[in-house]
Amino acid sequence: MGESLDPGGTRPVPSTPRVRVVPVAPDIGAEAAPSPRAFEPNAHAHGLPERFGEAAPDAGFRPGPSPEAPRVVPPVPAGSPDAARASLFDARIQGIIAKEGNYSNDPKDRGGATKWGITEATARAFGYTGDMRAMSRDHAVSIYRARYWQQPGFDRIETIDPAVAVKLLDWGITSGPTVGVKALQRALNSLNREAAAYPDVAVDGVAGAVTTAALRAFVAARGREGRLVLLGMLAAQQSVFYMAIAETRPANERFEYGWQLNRALAGIA
Repeated sequence: MGESLDPGGTRPVPSTPRVRVVPVAPDIGAEAAPSPRAFEPNAHAHGLPERFGEAAPDAGFRPGPSPEAPRVVPPVPAGSPDAARASLFDARIQGIIAKEGNYSNDPKDRGGATKWGITEATARAFGYTGDMRAMSRDHAVSIYRARYWQQPGFDRIETIDPAVAVKLLDWGITSGPTVGVKALQRALNSLNREAAAYPDVAVDGVAGAVTTAALRAFVAARGREGRLVLLGMLAAQQSVFYMAIAETRPANERFEYGWQLNRALAGIA
């Protein structure tokens, strides 16, 4: 595990690429994004706030998800229509958990106890009340599924483009789901030929009905080649995102190579 961002400290903010401002209503159809103060499992571990570039919290950690009960579902029965999609999510999450390791409680790490990449704050927010050392791998998977797959609507995106959904899942775990969604929205807006192919979408970080409709229209028009282009555009933005983190906080340079290899360029490099 890496070191955490000092919650009481200050840090430079990377410049944000100029994006096209479009006169459209915010996207709908997905749950509201978490508070800017929220922290996520790997975000905490590597010093990455959920929304990199926003102010750090004034003290301590805040639970990332809503205090309402998460939409946790039982495992999908083998042979059901959703089994293939469930296996895609499970395969990626198992790989992430393997990299995150087991239990950690580094005194230099302000996040405190962490198990399977899930901080205690996030575990408590999702109803876990036991000792962090005792949290099962399956329980961690259920939190990942609820917080980083179902809540931001990536399970719906998967029905259109599985590779994009997995990319958003992976990026969301390290940086918060809205970061990757905004990257997707920027890419879709730049690929719609001045709104001739489909309308612009608001770059609001919400993967709702408008964003999924734009993605569906793009994939229908461009096919396999378009999917590869879009995935590459997401990977490029994720790569630059991690570069900015290391540039503005040099202590994170020791993590940069791993972020690029295992996160931004995973499945592409």
